[in-house]
Amino acid sequence: DADIYVDGVDSGFNTPHQFVMNYGTSAVYTVQKTGYTFTPANFTVTNITSNQSQTFNGSILTFTVDITSVPTDADIFVNGTDSGFNTPHQFSMDYGSNAVYTVQKAGYTFAPTEFAVTNITANTGQNFVGTLLTFTVDITASITGVSIYVDGVDSGFDAPHQFVMNYGTSAVYSPLLAGYIFTPPSFTVTNIQANTAQHFTGDWIIVSVTPDSSEVTHEAGSVNLAIDCNSAWAVTEDVAWLSVAPMTGNNIGTITVTYEANPTTTDRTGHFTVTAGLVTVTVSIHQLGIVGNDDEVNVLVPMLSVYPNP
Repeated sequence: DADIYVDGVDSGFNTPHQFVMNYGTSAVYTVQKTGYTFTPANFTVTNITSNQSQTFNGSILTFTVDITSVPTDADIFVNGTDSGFNTPHQFSMDYGSNAVYTVQKAGYTFAPTEFAVTNITANTGQNFVGTLLTFTVDITASITGVSIYVDGVDSGFDAPHQFVMNYGTSAVYSPLLAGYIFTPPSFTVTNIQANTAQHFTGDWIIVSVTPDSSEVTHEAGSVNLAIDCNSAWAVTEDVAWLSVAPMTGNNIGTITVTYEANPTTTDRTGHFTVTAGLVTVTVSIHQLGIVGNDDEVNVLVPMLSVYPNP
């Protein structure tokens, strides 16, 4: 069904067709069909003296479709099916065919959303521009004035605040307000792929030591004290004759105060502190001095004898 041209003029006939030529005449035959090239390009008959024939072999035209993206390495889908190729890639399409190209990459949206090629008649292409997905992290707290730290650094924002994170990133959010402890103590976001949130509940830090004062003898020894706390605590002491262990702890615990012997007859008092947040408790250890012994006093009582008096 290719159009047949004779000496460059459309004959009005399509293949297959049989032409009649007079003896000794000449003609050049070519064929044309939209979307095809033919081999040979033409058939020349010169001074015809016998019957002739020619078969023209047609090859369908193909065109290129260049698919690129920013960023690169996006998966390319053709008519909704994964092509198995990533950007950039050049596809080949037959003349007059159709296809819809889309790209996908984790964490991105692309513009345009698709590239439709309809009845292709020329080389073409499309660059898809990706936008990194972002997600929100809403941080709230039960009290006002709470500073929010991100990965250990003050973000400059107080709760409540909404942070924006890029797809696939990670961060640790921590609340801080002097004198308070929070539950949970931190919020870890790993490889974020959806909006998320965390509410921190704050409680005033409390700490007490029982007993907070003790009286001990002049001899060396130790005493155990109970700590009741709802957070981390630390001991500070600088008295030469006593020591405390452990010096730090969390929540409820016991500390042991060890003291040296008092070599004098004078009482002495040592102090140390237990601090949690903004709360500090001072603990006192009062140690007695050596008590001296009184000299023994012997009292002689004369013996009295009584005789009868006749």
